[in-house]
Amino acid sequence: MALNIEEILAYLNNYFVYAHAPSIFIDCDATAKTISLADTDYTWDDYALDPKVDQYIRVEGSKLNDGVYKVTAVDTTSITVDATLIDEESDEDLDHVTIYELAIPQTLLSLVTEMIAWSGTNNVKSEKLGPHSVTYDKPVTVFTSFESRLKRWRKVGFR
Repeated sequence: MALNIEEILAYLNNYFVYAHAPSIFIDCDATAKTISLADTDYTWDDYALDPKVDQYIRVEGSKLNDGVYKVTAVDTTSITVDATLIDEESDEDLDHVTIYELAIPQTLLSLVTEMIAWSGTNNVKSEKLGPHSVTYDKPVTVFTSFESRLKRWRKVGFR
């Protein structure tokens, strides 16, 4: 599984929440990659949300589409994201989705890009050096390699 921004934010125990709106009912369209308000009588403004293109959002509490997404387009009742969604319609008796607007620092986003590139080419567990084979007791991971640069954003808390 490829490293992604959601995994890094979970590791940091920090999603950089800027604003959030609990108890929203949403519909997700896999083909259009949109997250829409199920009740079109409301807009994002009614929930005190103002999502922007290139901003990240976090969806929590849905049946099939919890996660962190990058916004690619916005209108008054829907958000288009850069990732695959699963078709889902809210059941107003069951679903109480929370949408979080995230304000991830640009320096961290640059580091995330670097970490994703590193994880695709590294993560050494063992290697062969001529006639000798070496297996590392503790494999080098992206998080151990970038730990010192990540620690300034890490929040202490329960996992």
